[in-house]
Amino acid sequence: MVKKGISGVRKGNSKIIVFLVFANTDTEWFHKYVYHKAELRFLKGRVKFVGNSNAGAMRPSMLAILK
Repeated sequence: MVKKGISGVRKGNSKIIVFLVFANTDTEWFHKYVYHKAELRFLKGRVKFVGNSNAGAMRPSMLAILK
């Protein structure tokens, strides 16, 4: 999905795309598609979703903003 989003921004199909993804900065996809290509915002704490009791995400999350 991130690869498709980058392609869409480059082609002018979208002005901005924001992805909520796990903050896996040690992965190949992060370095290939996100690092130095997107604005990154690391979220403090674990993301929790409405209606999902007190359970939070299993890993830290970040926003990857493509312009």
